[in-house]
Amino acid sequence: MTRIKTSRFKPSARLYVFALIAGFCLLLTHIDDAAAQACATVIPYDYADPWVWSPDLFVLRPGLYFGTVSGQATVATDETFAGETCPANTNYQMQGSYQNGQFNIAFSPINSNACVAFSVQGTVSAPGCNNASGTWTSTNGGSGTFNWTHACATPTGEAPSVFSQWDNNPDDVAYQTAATFSTALAPTSYDWGGRTITEEFLSDPIDSCYWPGGPYPMLSRPPSRSLTISSNEGYTDNVGPTQVAVNGYRKAGRTPCGFVNYQTLVIDCPNPPGNAQYALNALDAFIGNTVEGGTRAGVAASHLWGTAAPIILSDPVLQLLLLH
Repeated sequence: MTRIKTSRFKPSARLYVFALIAGFCLLLTHIDDAAAQACATVIPYDYADPWVWSPDLFVLRPGLYFGTVSGQATVATDETFAGETCPANTNYQMQGSYQNGQFNIAFSPINSNACVAFSVQGTVSAPGCNNASGTWTSTNGGSGTFNWTHACATPTGEAPSVFSQWDNNPDDVAYQTAATFSTALAPTSYDWGGRTITEEFLSDPIDSCYWPGGPYPMLSRPPSRSLTISSNEGYTDNVGPTQVAVNGYRKAGRTPCGFVNYQTLVIDCPNPPGNAQYALNALDAFIGNTVEGGTRAGVAASHLWGTAAPIILSDPVLQLLLLH
């Protein structure tokens, strides 16, 4: 059972994971859909790992960063623009704009009469935000087209999970029993808007609440789910048992018990081929006799909730003494 809905809750891009039992044992993922920016920031130019131009119009030394699109850049080799040769290592003043995949950048030579000014216009494309195409024009009448490629930028991991609240959506089966954790792709200084992350569960969950003949079947492995990041505000993950699980297993005298799922997170990355893994998290949902809650990536949250589990005495002597 999967539901996709739209929400105005901030941050606008949220990934919800519930370790839950609701009639049938499921792990349900909610995705709050939102309008995603297309390639909010592209990969900064790195001299050791440059954008590759085709055809080879020119090669720029460090300085080209579309998130800022200002500053200086250097032509690294002799280049010819419509018959005029520009010497290597000529410095250019760079100024332009970049927004949601669209760029327009002007390059003006600094202290060089041998070089012409030129400009580039184009689009950076998803997935991966590591491909661009466009046109160039020079002040002496030259023009042409170009393509850029680069290896994908991949997160170094996630920002530490932070507990923010208890699930406050009455439509959720884990309403009030799931802990909401906030996180973001790292480094957080880079805007990952327009990239798609996918959660995968590559192994079966651990279910210590189940027993043969119990009220619910064993927790099953959930399907993969994807979410497009709309900005660098991050996303949230809700982890916890459902009210059904808490009430049912307490009534059955099974608590304390819980569930563990191992969440693998990957990001879209066509170059190199295949999605790149950036995080592996343990998601724990636990049910105590009086408390319940969830744990994500080692950060735990619990609170008193619902009716306490009944006291069950297994010693017949103690039972007899308490009855008299």
